[in-house]
Amino acid sequence: MRHGSVIWVDMRSHTEWYALWSGQYDEEFIGLLAKLLAAFPGSFLDVGGNIGMYAVRVSRLSGCKTICFEPMPRNTTRIRQNAQLNGVEGELEVLEIALSDHEGSADLVLREDFVAGSQTGNASIAISNEADGLFERIKVPVLRFDDFLAGRAEKNIFVAKVDIEGHEDFFLRGAEKWLGQNRPVILTEINNWFYLKRGTTSAAAFSQSLPRDYSVALVSNQFGKYLLEEIPVEQLADLKGLHNCLLYPPEKSELINSVISYGASE
Repeated sequence: MRHGSVIWVDMRSHTEWYALWSGQYDEEFIGLLAKLLAAFPGSFLDVGGNIGMYAVRVSRLSGCKTICFEPMPRNTTRIRQNAQLNGVEGELEVLEIALSDHEGSADLVLREDFVAGSQTGNASIAISNEADGLFERIKVPVLRFDDFLAGRAEKNIFVAKVDIEGHEDFFLRGAEKWLGQNRPVILTEINNWFYLKRGTTSAAAFSQSLPRDYSVALVSNQFGKYLLEEIPVEQLADLKGLHNCLLYPPEKSELINSVISYGASE
């Protein structure tokens, strides 16, 4: 990969095949998270780890400890393998758990990558019969992030990436105490298809689960520079395709903008 990491991929997964072909996967966001961790020191939280494209590379690039949640067993095996390949296994904690707003179990839907024969890839908490079709399902444990933190001495988690296929607001509701106390900066992907299939919108979901004073900004990279475009949460539902957003509290806005202004090419 462009940042020097070595990632073991399954070429039957579309996103993993692209990473092999191109040598990159969200490079600009990997770099941004490393910069944010330098500005807000602590552990990195990766919710929806997949095969470790973020967890492994952010840990390697930043030198920070990473706590990674990924409920799909074969994905977690691959995360650990990729961590070993990059010498960060000692800095990476992998938990085979889905984060939500309750404790118990849930159906995890093994989506298109697995239909194509891949051993690893995209999965989501079950949405509806229409959305999930005939995809294979497995049972996975579910936990609230606040409950996870309650049993740990380590609390210094100020930067996170959350990408769990339309289940992000459930995670946020289960992390209400963490959001209120740590006031983290969160990079998240907005895929409106999942919210529509749930019978809601991303705008409604985030307005009900984010702290009221949090800002929402589209984050992109153009010509080696980060662009941060703050938008009202109500506009999330209008986004077409996939978009990465930064969620952050007002007291961290100035420092975030100073990080953004240095550009993505460094």
